[in-house]
Amino acid sequence: MANSNLPRRIIKETQRLLSEPAPGISASPSEDNMRYFNVMILGPTQSPYEAVVLVYVLKDTRRTGESGA
Repeated sequence: MANSNLPRRIIKETQRLLSEPAPGISASPSEDNMRYFNVMILGPTQSPYEAVVLVYVLKDTRRTGESGA
């Protein structure tokens, strides 16, 4: 994860996301652009969404130095 264009906070949060994944959620940065994440969410058990797998591409569009509120 060597991208000097990313704010330090983004790098730390990405490392945390990879080392402490949330149950039922898989997210990893794109190899081409560290501001894009490939996300897969599994539907919760014992719900109508139990067999559902949602796949997303998440893009951080904030510019360096902008705060996310």
